[in-house]
Amino acid sequence: MDCPNPKRSAGAVVAAAAADLPDDALVQILSRLPIKPLCRSKCVAKAWRDLIAHPLHRRKLPQTLAGFFYGSGGGGRTSCWTRQGQEFVNFINMLWASGVPFVDPPFPFFEDLPGIENVSLLGSCNGLLLFEYVPEYQYPVFIVCNPATKQWVTVPSKHIPAGYLVKHTCLIFDPAASSHFHVVQFWENLKETLVHAYSSKTGVWRSSRCHWGSFSIARDLASAFFNGKLYLALDGRNEHGIVAWDTEGGTRKIIPLPFLEGQKWCLPVSDYVGQSQGRLHYIYHEQGLLEADEPIEDVNGFEADDATDFVGTEGWSYEVCIWVLEDYDTQQWELKHTVSFLELFGKVNCRMGYKVIAIHPDHNLLFLVQHWNQKLISYDMDTREVRDLCTLAHGYGSITPYVPFFLESEAFENKE
Repeated sequence: MDCPNPKRSAGAVVAAAAADLPDDALVQILSRLPIKPLCRSKCVAKAWRDLIAHPLHRRKLPQTLAGFFYGSGGGGRTSCWTRQGQEFVNFINMLWASGVPFVDPPFPFFEDLPGIENVSLLGSCNGLLLFEYVPEYQYPVFIVCNPATKQWVTVPSKHIPAGYLVKHTCLIFDPAASSHFHVVQFWENLKETLVHAYSSKTGVWRSSRCHWGSFSIARDLASAFFNGKLYLALDGRNEHGIVAWDTEGGTRKIIPLPFLEGQKWCLPVSDYVGQSQGRLHYIYHEQGLLEADEPIEDVNGFEADDATDFVGTEGWSYEVCIWVLEDYDTQQWELKHTVSFLELFGKVNCRMGYKVIAIHPDHNLLFLVQHWNQKLISYDMDTREVRDLCTLAHGYGSITPYVPFFLESEAFENKE
């Protein structure tokens, strides 16, 4: 007698138990699953697969990375629309083969804003986009919108006093916790860092000081909103860290960064902070000086014939390192992956010629932009495959990943 397949039996039991549930109730249950278990649920039964694939239900279920928005045509690095040129923010569709509808990027509300001359794309969070525009002779205004529902609202900015610089602006939106969002800005001068957080629920800005010691916010990097906290890379005089900050209690902790200890002549430079598969990731590139007696074949497996290409004329090696925070409480990091510049870009030294723009939320996949040829590329950490995805439009600006959110929010009911 054949032994029963325990996994198949378990799936059959689950399917049978849920058979009497109405579709709406089952969709509500499935909507609470992360994307990977949701995809596996398609294999439980044909009825489940059809339910998940139905266009009406699909909008209520967890989404994955659909593509990237980016600005172009405005002359600046972040400008995405001008009244004179009638150029809109672009969308790169990553799900074109799955039948998912293309997101229409020409946001019509741009035309409705009085005195608008240009709009800058600042970022995104869980399906919402953050823009900024400057009306003539006025202070900047933020725009928060949901491309999937076409909802939008304007947010007045805080006046920046003399002597302060805006170091980082981002959007916080956690639909699992609230239908409201926050716009957060960090200001710095030579003495202190201030944080200002706008709540769509209260309609007011709240300000506070950041007690970070000698730390300051690193050059403009993507921040990560994960498990109710905002994560930002910080630089210090002789140390680096990632701050965990939330809208309720401010700074929770500063997590030391996982640079390799004991490595001589290593110069790390922060590239990206993000979350993937339920864990915080930190990505940096390091410039390491090879010892004179170090065998060249020991460096990422390159043979002696490749030595001059890999090391460069001054004996430096370059690679991208991907770390994962395994334990938030103990601040334990694990080195997940490394890849040399030569393998990734085909070049030895392009430290300022690229930008990490995203890590896939559900896969071991990096997305990067090569500035020298305007290429958006992906790198698969499992297969080490590099793929050219597309060429960005001339004058492209900031690029932000987009995961759709199809439910309407009360945060947009009182739009100005």
